[in-house]
Amino acid sequence: EDAEIETIGAGDRVGATGATAVTGAAAPPDVSALGEVSPAHYRVEGEFARGGMGRILLALDRRLGRRIALKELHAEAGPGAPRRFVREALVTARLQHPAIVPVYEAGRWPDGRPFYAMKLGEGRSLDTLLRDAASLASRLALLPHLIAVAEAVAYAHGQRIVHRDLKPANVLVGGFGET
Repeated sequence: EDAEIETIGAGDRVGATGATAVTGAAAPPDVSALGEVSPAHYRVEGEFARGGMGRILLALDRRLGRRIALKELHAEAGPGAPRRFVREALVTARLQHPAIVPVYEAGRWPDGRPFYAMKLGEGRSLDTLLRDAASLASRLALLPHLIAVAEAVAYAHGQRIVHRDLKPANVLVGGFGET
């Protein structure tokens, strides 16, 4: 089968899949494919992270009354960035797995910039947990998280998506032990 590899962003800790989608030769989606959303739906509480293509904001979804993460494209992003960003949002939204951050909404602001809203991943990075695990026993206790990551990656591979930025700093372990 002829396949094209779509690359999407990497490096943001919350919500970015840092993945590559292996798909048919369909054209990348255009920003106009996303519906316009009023910024009034969200109350931005602050910036959480910044990457090369976008930034992640902590926000309150006023419609549902829950805290979320909003990823939006930098206004100064390059000419190909909007299509890559939309592709990232759509590929990430297709991944439905307990260890992969779900996308709640994808759209564009009235100024035309794309964004997507996702579950706010709260917890500590696996990188931090590994650094803090001084004993063999405490490191062995982290193995279930590595297994959860492997299962999530296997699921993504089954969806023909390859992660390009998998590292302990991009894995969060939540307060209930979820990965």
